[in-house]
Amino acid sequence: MDDTSNGTAEDARSDPENGFVSAQYRISLDDYRAMADRQPRFRGRAFAWRPPFVILGIVNMAISLGLVIRSWGAGLYPEAFINAGLGVLMLLFVFVAQPLILRSAYRRQGIGDNRVDFRAGDDGIETRWGGMSSQIAWSAVIGYSVTDTLYLFWINTMQAVIVSRKALSPQGETLLAGHLQAAGVKPL
Repeated sequence: MDDTSNGTAEDARSDPENGFVSAQYRISLDDYRAMADRQPRFRGRAFAWRPPFVILGIVNMAISLGLVIRSWGAGLYPEAFINAGLGVLMLLFVFVAQPLILRSAYRRQGIGDNRVDFRAGDDGIETRWGGMSSQIAWSAVIGYSVTDTLYLFWINTMQAVIVSRKALSPQGETLLAGHLQAAGVKPL
């Protein structure tokens, strides 16, 4: 596998006789965003606050600009400029600051810099990444999520083991589903 690949089924190794599935892949920024958007602490409402926040910012700016235009000849309302500024700050937070914070965390942690070696078996999940390794028993996994491109094995309400579905063979996905069912790990 080349160092830029997110993993393919050819990178996957399954051994049904020994009961394990393994894969190698890299976690992309989009994968990391998908994990952040699906955190169980939001219970499916990840960023449900965004539309009202955006609407409030736009309404705030419209009202403020209306006051400025209406009072242009009679003396300006400093409060209108302050409110318009708050509306702009609200929109900047949603569309600029929040994506930058997520990207900064991804880069600071070096998530995309290393290949992940993933292995799942009867006992749980094992990952190796950037000189570190972890072993997580199925009993420690609070649940899992499946997207079109990822498996997310939640170890708490904010952190998940991210596994690229492209890196798993169809046989590996079937074996993984069997491990989840046998361990009683439920989807979130």
